[in-house]
Amino acid sequence: MKRILSAVLAFAVLAAVLSGCVGERKTKKKAVTTIPAVTETRATRANETIPSSAASSTSPTKPTSPTVQPTTTVRRVTHTVNPTTASATRSVRRNIPPDDITSRNVNPNLGTIQQNMLNEINSLAVREIRLSEDSLTLVKGESAELKVSFDPENAAIKTLKADASGSAVSVKTASKTVTVTAKSEGESTVTVTSHNGKTAICRVKVVSAVVTDDTVLPHKELCTPENVSRWLDEIIGRGTMLGMTLNSSLSGSSFVIKTSSDTSDASFNDYCDKLVTAAVEQFAIYTGNRFEEYEFNAVSEEENGEYNFIITVNKIEETVPQ
Repeated sequence: MKRILSAVLAFAVLAAVLSGCVGERKTKKKAVTTIPAVTETRATRANETIPSSAASSTSPTKPTSPTVQPTTTVRRVTHTVNPTTASATRSVRRNIPPDDITSRNVNPNLGTIQQNMLNEINSLAVREIRLSEDSLTLVKGESAELKVSFDPENAAIKTLKADASGSAVSVKTASKTVTVTAKSEGESTVTVTSHNGKTAICRVKVVSAVVTDDTVLPHKELCTPENVSRWLDEIIGRGTMLGMTLNSSLSGSSFVIKTSSDTSDASFNDYCDKLVTAAVEQFAIYTGNRFEEYEFNAVSEEENGEYNFIITVNKIEETVPQ
């Protein structure tokens, strides 16, 4: 009987042990299946820290430990996808920022925007300026206007600046014009400058009064090409009045009258009388006062800043009738 009871008791203990092991296995298996699939989550916050309590809830049942479980850091990547615009976004080219104007973003056949602008500016830059007069003679208090022309005519900037040397004149600029006003006797150089440094000049002389044929002037101012031409006309006119025949084809030199022989100050009329008188005296000598029997010619030429009158007198040959 005792053996039978011992066998029954041993069987009961073995059955209990086996039942406990099976239960523990089922518990472990159930705990493993409840762990969330963290690695499959696609939309989570990055670098989120999971408390230890949460981590322990997903782990298998273990004996309680007095130590604190360390926190676990999981790096999670967020992918936000809008299904309605995803395909459209992939087909659109990257937009160039409006302030990124470089040669990389410009058609190389057209050049860079900066170079095109420089070429346009250079084509319209002032290359030269010109004045309507390069010399002026003004009476004190008188004004004259200098017109300015540009090359090219369609220059982009036509800003002008004018300066005058000395105190003889004053200047004032306006659109394409420079006004010169005589202030005192003397000479001045007016310089007109464009915005990019191109210059043109005009030399101005200021006199005290209007110059007439009776105004006494220094010899250099008196002997101008214009006055020399007028004196030559007076000499020719006086020769024809004496009865001589003008023959413009005559050449050579019978006598010469030089303006350098008298360099004193004089008026136009006074100097003209001296020249004509000298010519008449020579006409009389060469013709013996028989002016009608002679032909003549008179020309002028410049020599070292002075002028000479070269006069030819020739006896007219008589034609013998056949």
